Amino acid sequence: MRRHVERATAVPQLLVRETAALYAAAHAPLVEALPPGALTWVHRILAKEKEVERLLLHVPGQFLLNTDPKWSTHPEPSGLYCLALVHQRDLASLRSLRGEHLPLLRALREQCLAAIQARYGLVPGAVRAFFQCVRSRPRPPRSCPLYAATRLSFTTCMCTSPL
Repeated sequence: MRRHVERATAVPQLLVRETAALYAAAHAPLVEALPPGALTWVHRILAKEKEVERLLLHVPGQFLLNTDPKWSTHPEPSGLYCLALVHQRDLASLRSLRGEHLPLLRALREQCLAAIQARYGLVPGAVRAFFQCVRSRPRPPRSCPLYAATRLSFTTCMCTSPL
């Protein structure tokens, strides 16, 4: 019950313009300190060993798109919340991306938006896509895992739930 209340409670939002220095000071140490196996659960999703029932799209060797567990009103499109995970393991964060990744990023955007439109009827202009960053503050291990994998969230433009 507490978890549902926490999800529905407004949370102050803060936008931070991250510099390379801020990333090096705040995020890189968290990523480097991850113990071996910390991302096993992500790799199991990418290998389609977990959360297969949430799968919307899989492009072998590139990425997959799942419905996110945060989407409590599934399949109601007004609460759309999907998560794309990239197979390339050396892409630990947005800072890992380079010009050579543009074809992957374009395919990710185009194919995920097309899958969302085909499944839920939402046109691309009604969906926002954004990268999630490594969390800058640690949380208890099971409540909110630390990601060190490139992931892209897709929500409706009208979605206001806490991320």
